[in-house]
Amino acid sequence: MDDHTVKESRNGVGSGKEIDDNSFPPSNDWAHQESTQAGFDVSPTSHCSNMSTLRQEEEALVTSVSSPPLAQALASGPTYSPSMEAVILSISEDIKKGFASSESNQGEIREACEALEKKFDSLMERIQALEETVGGMKEELKHHKEEIRDLNEKEQGLQARMEQLENYSCRNNIRLLKFPEGAEGENLKSYVFF
Repeated sequence: MDDHTVKESRNGVGSGKEIDDNSFPPSNDWAHQESTQAGFDVSPTSHCSNMSTLRQEEEALVTSVSSPPLAQALASGPTYSPSMEAVILSISEDIKKGFASSESNQGEIREACEALEKKFDSLMERIQALEETVGGMKEELKHHKEEIRDLNEKEQGLQARMEQLENYSCRNNIRLLKFPEGAEGENLKSYVFF
């Protein structure tokens, strides 16, 4: 049975007459129905008779849906033409191929993510080792700065002391030039400060 044809039945008994979907009116508007027919009659009696035939056709269509042959055809599932089945099969094959390729792509992505995760873990270990090394270096640097400050203070103290000792040592080594040795006698002050 074709998709577009329905067997008409009245009161559950099929008459064998096939009705095409295109023969049914698109609406219940009688003016539309009359304008599409060849002989356009505007008399009220013809419109009433047309309306009654339309109602009878609608009732026949409603009863035909509940008829056993149509119900069996609808229950058995849709039937397709061979070309339609080929199109459906090719579409389903394309979908299967798409799923298979997406699954393989997901596998590759998963492997790449695992490799990146391993690299990330190794990099994190290296970073932690570097942080520990840098932390130790900071402590050593702080200790060395304190030592340098202490050594600078000691060096300044030693420099001042050395200058003081040099000054004191120079006092004892005064030489007066162009005077004969021993000319001062016993009293050096009276000789120098005449």
